Amino acid sequence: MKFPAIPLFWRTFGLLLVLLFIGFGLWSQGIALRQEHPRAVALAGQLVTAVNITRSAIMHSKPTDRTALLLELNQDERVGVFVREESDDVKPLIDNRMNEWLQMMVKDSLGKNTLLAREVNQQIGLWISFDMGGNTLGLNTYWLRVEPARMEVRAQNPTRWWLWLASALLVALLGAGLMTRRLTKPLSDLAARTQALAAGQAYQPLPTSSVKEIAQVNAGMNHMAQALANQEAERTLMLAGLSHDLRTPLARLRLEIEMAGLGAEQKQAMIGDISHIDAQLKQFTDYIASDQAKREPMDLQALLAARVLRFAHDPRGTITLAPCPAAMIQGDTQRLTRLIDNLLE
Repeated sequence: MKFPAIPLFWRTFGLLLVLLFIGFGLWSQGIALRQEHPRAVALAGQLVTAVNITRSAIMHSKPTDRTALLLELNQDERVGVFVREESDDVKPLIDNRMNEWLQMMVKDSLGKNTLLAREVNQQIGLWISFDMGGNTLGLNTYWLRVEPARMEVRAQNPTRWWLWLASALLVALLGAGLMTRRLTKPLSDLAARTQALAAGQAYQPLPTSSVKEIAQVNAGMNHMAQALANQEAERTLMLAGLSHDLRTPLARLRLEIEMAGLGAEQKQAMIGDISHIDAQLKQFTDYIASDQAKREPMDLQALLAARVLRFAHDPRGTITLAPCPAAMIQGDTQRLTRLIDNLLE
């Protein structure tokens, strides 16, 4: 199955669209990767601050009030404090670049024994261990659970972000369309001028003030069209001169026939042949002289009737024009007259 050819404009525009979408995708990915380190720094600072505040609150509370303090802290859905035990089921953070930076910065602030996890005892969250200065795993070691969504810095207005992205994409599409049009318009103009030249229409020179490659192509096309016009002018001049030169011997032949002692019938036949040749030369000359057709309104039926009337007394035969209604058309009267006369001859 043969698919129709895709115009150059849409082919180039489609390629630019693909490149734009790939570029936007890589750009957004690069921005996201570039923001990972600042996000890790901000999150680490928030975690360390939360741990220090919680540790200070626990250290300055009485041992008898510590359980009530933990219960009060756990009432907040954003933060929870739990005693760390050896039997805890701990799932570490997902291994990626941001979590590596996060763990490194938190351990630098709270100590190398600090542990970060994404799930403890089937409870999902951001878990961080801290101790109260003791060396044993018991009441002196705790878990601080934080909702990750509460700790990360997110866009304040997502709608505005999407509007900005859509506006940028729209501007990029308009720019791609204008650039594609600017690239393909010289080729479209060249194709249109070539078709006009092939159809015999008047050639309009292409501009040669464009980019170097397009200017060279346009200059070559203009030169070729000018060369063809010069050749046509020379051929027309040569044929016009030949037609004119043939009229002189025809006039001489007619004069000799008139002066020769021939019979009237024989003389009339020879003069008729010379007149026919002269009429053909006249039509040929008129055709050469008319470079372009001149369109004007005319009644085709009236033109046919006039040309048929011209042959009304021709001894070679009778031509009959059937009655027909008026037919108004646009055309060149001279060329149509010559065409009808040739057909009737």
